[in-house]
Amino acid sequence: GDATSLETFHYFNNMSGDGGAEAVAKIVEASPKLVDVRFSGTRAGRPGSLVFAKALKPRSLLRRVDLVDNTFGAEGGAALGAWLAGGGAAL
Repeated sequence: GDATSLETFHYFNNMSGDGGAEAVAKIVEASPKLVDVRFSGTRAGRPGSLVFAKALKPRSLLRRVDLVDNTFGAEGGAALGAWLAGGGAAL
């Protein structure tokens, strides 16, 4: 698909769960200019967090990522930690 010109994307306090994480991951994947992402209070669990972490991986311009109040679990947390270890933004 076509790339977006989004630099900031805030999607929070909606309890959208894993389905919301998967939908937001598609937006993140299509937004190479992102520098600020807020994806908090969505109650995303392990499945959604893994999809979201994969979408974040190539987003090297990100400087701020807010993922508070999600239930990513150990595996989702490990995937996000690996992204951070590779030079990702501050969570």
